[in-house]
Order: sequence, then structure tokens, then C-alpha cells
Amino acid sequence: MLGQLIVNGIAMGSLYALIALALVMIYKTSEVINFAQGEISMAATFVAYVLIADKGFGFPSPSPRRSRSRSRSARRSSF
Repeated sequence: MLGQLIVNGIAMGSLYALIALALVMIYKTSEVINFAQGEISMAATFVAYVLIADKGFGFPSPSPRRSRSRSRSARRSSF
């Protein structure tokens, strides 16, 4: 549960950062605030929704954790 919340938070923060970066890049190059990124992000959101909901694509499930315990002989370094 906590891991899913962390992943969702990172994903949302990344989206906010990308939108802010797009606005800054457009403003710095043309010195005009252009809000057309909303239309492009809406199209990208629609494509992502279709891929996830209809086509069965999605986020990959995390791989199982490996055991961190090693044998005593494996911990020794051989010099």
C-alpha cells in the first residue's frame, strides 16, 4: 500500500514537472505564454487511457525481491 502511494506520488510529481518544464521552454524561446500544451497533454492522456484500458497495456509489476542473505564463505573476499 505504501509502495503504491510512493509510486503514484512520483508519477504525479513527474507529470507536474513536465508540464512546468514545457511552459518554461515555450516562454523562454518565444517570450509568449502559450497554453496549447493543455491540448497536447489531453491528447497524450487519451492515448495512454486507450492503451491501458482497452488494449491491456499497463505498468509492469515489480519483480520479487532477491534474498540478501549470503553464505559466510561468499562474504569473505579472496585476496
